[in-house]
Amino acid sequence: MTIKNIRFASPIDNYHHCEIQKISLVAMMAICPDLVISQVEEKKLGMKKTQKLCDFLLEKNIPYELCVRHKEVGSCSDSVRIYERFQSYLDGDYSICKNLLLHEKKKERAFLVITEDRKYINMARLKEKLSSGGLRPATEEEMSELLGTYYGNVSLFNIQNDEENQVELVIDQDLLEKDYLAFHPNYNGASIFLKPSKMISYLNVIDREAKFIDIPVKEEKIYKKEGKRKWI
Repeated sequence: MTIKNIRFASPIDNYHHCEIQKISLVAMMAICPDLVISQVEEKKLGMKKTQKLCDFLLEKNIPYELCVRHKEVGSCSDSVRIYERFQSYLDGDYSICKNLLLHEKKKERAFLVITEDRKYINMARLKEKLSSGGLRPATEEEMSELLGTYYGNVSLFNIQNDEENQVELVIDQDLLEKDYLAFHPNYNGASIFLKPSKMISYLNVIDREAKFIDIPVKEEKIYKKEGKRKWI
C-alpha cells in the first residue's frame, strides 16, 4: 500500500496560513538552512511512521475509518480545532484520546493512561485504583526510553515500542462506548480515526494486555463570589 491510499485532507481555509509558512520558510533558509532541512526530514520521517502503521493495520485486517495529515500539534486542545474540519468524513461522533505516560514518583512502575481529552484526571484517586505510589508525568527522556517517542507525540500505538512490557496500559472504559477514537499514528502531524472494537483488535494482534477502568475525574466547583470555575 502506498501513501496515496491514506485518506488525507487539506482544508482550503489553511491557504493563508500555508502562504505565511512559505514566507517564513524562505527567511529561515537564509538564516539557518540546516535547521530547516532538519525540520523537513523530521516531517518525512513522521509520515513514514504514519504509513508504516496504516500498512500494519490493513495487513492485520484492522480497518480504520480515516487517516488525515495536518500541521503538527502539541496538545489535545490544538487538535480540537483541526478535527472539526473532518467531522463530515465520519458517520458518527468521535472522542479525542488523551494519552498520558505516568511514572511512579519513588518506584519503577510506569503507566500509559488513555482517556477522553475533556477529562481532568484525579491523580490521587487514580493511584489508588492502580495500587501504585504517587504518580508524575514521565520526563521526555523516559518517553524516549520506554515508548520511543517524545512530548506531544505520545499515543496508544507507541506501546509497540515497549518490547519489554515495562509500561502498563490503562484505558478509560468510557472510550468503548464512543463511535470513533482519534489517535496520532506515531506522528503528531497526522491523526487516525478508528472504532473502539478495532482498538481492541490491534491490542490482540500485538498481544498486549490492557486494564479497562473507570478513570476518576476531578470535581468542578464554581465559586460564586468570583464567578470562576475550578477543578479540585
